Amino acid sequence: MIVVEFGTSICGQCKYAEGLYSKTTFEGGAEFISLKLDTNPFGADIMSNLGIMKVPSVFVFKKFAADMSAEDLKSNVVARFDKMASPAEINNVLKQ
Repeated sequence: MIVVEFGTSICGQCKYAEGLYSKTTFEGGAEFISLKLDTNPFGADIMSNLGIMKVPSVFVFKKFAADMSAEDLKSNVVARFDKMASPAEINNVLKQ
């Protein structure tokens, strides 16, 4: 599993989330990725493909790669949080 935090480089709450999640040990050894939508070349496409309207948003994926098709991204979503989810909320999803 992969935990992906979508944010921007100028969002204060995104910076806080990235710092919190990067120090968190997620269930099952899930990997954490912070994707900055304004600096990653795939960022805007991914945001559009997943219907992300605000940041930070956190997704849990079975598989994730920035260059995956929209269909592949959507089919690999395990959970979506349209907010800064707590590590406990994310770990609850990962335990299932």
